[in-house]
Amino acid sequence: MRVSRYRLQGARVLGMLCLLLMAGVSLAHAQGKPPERGGTIRIGLWQEPSTLNPYYATMYATNLVANVALEGLVAVDPAGNYYPVLAAEVPSVANGQVSADGMMVTYRLRPGLRWSDGAPVTSADVRFTWEALMNPANRVVTRAGYDLIEKVETPDATTVVVRFTRLYAPHLTLFPYVLPRHVLGSLPDLNQTPFNRLPLGTGPFRIAEWVSGSHMTFERNAHYRVSGRPFLDRLIFKMVPSREVGSAQIKTGEIDVLWNLSEYQIPDFERLADVKLAITSSSLSEKLVLNQSAGGDPAAPHPILGDRRVRQALQHAINKRVLVEKLLYGKAKVGTSEVPHGWAADPSIQPSEFNPDRARQLLREAGWQDTDRDGVLDKGGQPLKLRLSTTSGDKLRELVEQLVQEQLKAVGVAVTIENVLPTVLFGSWGDRSPRKRGTYDIQMYSPGPSIDPDAYLYGFYHSSQIPTEANAGAGNNSSRYRSAEFDRAVEEARGTVDLDKRRKAYIRAARLLNEDLPAIILYTRLFVDAYRTRVGGYTPNPWAWLGWDAQSWYVAQ
Repeated sequence: MRVSRYRLQGARVLGMLCLLLMAGVSLAHAQGKPPERGGTIRIGLWQEPSTLNPYYATMYATNLVANVALEGLVAVDPAGNYYPVLAAEVPSVANGQVSADGMMVTYRLRPGLRWSDGAPVTSADVRFTWEALMNPANRVVTRAGYDLIEKVETPDATTVVVRFTRLYAPHLTLFPYVLPRHVLGSLPDLNQTPFNRLPLGTGPFRIAEWVSGSHMTFERNAHYRVSGRPFLDRLIFKMVPSREVGSAQIKTGEIDVLWNLSEYQIPDFERLADVKLAITSSSLSEKLVLNQSAGGDPAAPHPILGDRRVRQALQHAINKRVLVEKLLYGKAKVGTSEVPHGWAADPSIQPSEFNPDRARQLLREAGWQDTDRDGVLDKGGQPLKLRLSTTSGDKLRELVEQLVQEQLKAVGVAVTIENVLPTVLFGSWGDRSPRKRGTYDIQMYSPGPSIDPDAYLYGFYHSSQIPTEANAGAGNNSSRYRSAEFDRAVEEARGTVDLDKRRKAYIRAARLLNEDLPAIILYTRLFVDAYRTRVGGYTPNPWAWLGWDAQSWYVAQ
């Protein structure tokens, strides 16, 4: 499979948008003196990670922080193209590193790579990463894709040969981070290792300290493979209580970069002279994830949400367009699909219909009536009451919840808002997280696919990815969605190198999700980051985390 086949029109458009948005910074660099080494950039982080090991991550903040220190074999640039990182080149059939049947992929590592402690990086590290992910003692978030690997061979120190048990088309999405065997290889498991808090990697920076509730300091990696990079001496991730507090601090200069603003904040920032916005489209969608199980058991349907008619009624009762226009100033797009952008998206999918009368009809068909005339529907003595949770301290999400609560009340559905800290909402199986354990009704957050939808669609909705005691909570299918037809669609997509067939299979999968509604897609988000004009070299990437190019950042003034 040629990498160039991924260079599709949608990705090109997103890439051009990124370049145009950053033209001011690029021109300033071109017209001024070259960046000087030195200085510190402070990044506001309004979600503190519970770990910095991405394979254990249940929060996006982990990847955001970790990717300035940890690296993988290949990555994706703003235009949607794979590019080599620790690998010397991207494997393809054309360069002989992918077999004709797609069952074998060979990676050749760059020569002279070193970990930030000076130890050499070898093919054994890649093999160890796979072994660690497949070790049942390790409570990793998912093993999807890695479980299709038969073995990883290391014929020499810089050659990695990955052999699959069956064709896995999105093989380039694997190994986004490589783990150091010389640090972790002797441990029985990785669940409690200090590495999870202070990881060692090959990236431009190395973590120096993590003071909980305060900050994380990353210093220049003296063994980074690119001569003269990074420009900065250090990056400091400063914990802030909320987006709103972070917004105040970047305006006063207490921080230099603020991650993940809400769309409703755009008009306020557009008026500032010394703070700029980097805005790109994204594939993340704010959604209501609906638990279809009773107490996490997928064989026991949720007493309310287990009925598809109820889930459909909830969607018809929500006016998504009003939500976007009233709360987001029209900056986001009404949600339509779990794959809203990129080569696998279907632009013909239309937003759901706002139709309260249809919602009421569906609820009647499902047996819900207001027998005691208290305004809340009931059935068999049970009121139609649901709990809704999201991350506490998020002003926009709280406003969205209130609007959803009001709209559902109009059709006889009572919603109680019970927000929790991000570390609780996105907690692990061991933490007894309601999301992982399936002990919730509705949760609101914004996951979404990268350039290849496989990891997301398979990980969040394939029936094999339901977290259970048996798999120690691996998998992200927190809605407990089960559909044999959906499973077949995503399995078909990952089992062929024909890009057109893959796209059609993903479209079929996305349409099934719209029918079955394990989640209600409210709106598709923008990536909105703010940075002060003293920050140079900053380039947004719709397919990567902020800091993906931190080796190029510099103090501009």
